[in-house]
Amino acid sequence: MSDLDLVVQRLADAAMYPVRRIGGIVTKLTAAVVLVAVVSFLLGAAALDGGARTVWIVLAVVFGWIAISRAVRLRWNLAKLVRNRIALEDEIRSVVEGRPPGDPIVVHLSSPDPVDDPGHRSDDDVDSAAMEIWSREFLAGSSVSGTALQGYRWITLAVRTAKQLGLALVVSTLITVVFALMALVFLAALALS
Repeated sequence: MSDLDLVVQRLADAAMYPVRRIGGIVTKLTAAVVLVAVVSFLLGAAALDGGARTVWIVLAVVFGWIAISRAVRLRWNLAKLVRNRIALEDEIRSVVEGRPPGDPIVVHLSSPDPVDDPGHRSDDDVDSAAMEIWSREFLAGSSVSGTALQGYRWITLAVRTAKQLGLALVVSTLITVVFALMALVFLAALALS
């Protein structure tokens, strides 16, 4: 195995680390989110009546959609990365081969410092800025814009998934806990009526 192959393999391993560590947890979280949201929705629909039922249905659908879609999307992205590891390695190889010889390879996966940007950024802007930081570090300080890696589908997906992992887990877990507590309240209301 050549030095380039070892570098590519180590970089792919670094990108896939969150996938391996979190993949099983995300699958279980997705199943729990769906189960708790559906049970809570049904208990709330049975326990409430009139305007309260309508409000509950709207809130349950909105927050259930947020929790379920975040967990499912995260799981989908993790599965795509696992299925396409060879494509990820090929993209990393093409980036590594394009750098000047002798330059060190430093991978720095982080989002931009919010202090540097007082304005509001969309997710795509943050992803582009993170890709710019990542590409500048990866290409050993050469000036590369955020669009330079735009054609690299799997590198972009790996960075975006790693960045969104924590937020998606926290949001889905928090909404699921609230749904579970509401289910207990609705269950108690049904038992007392």
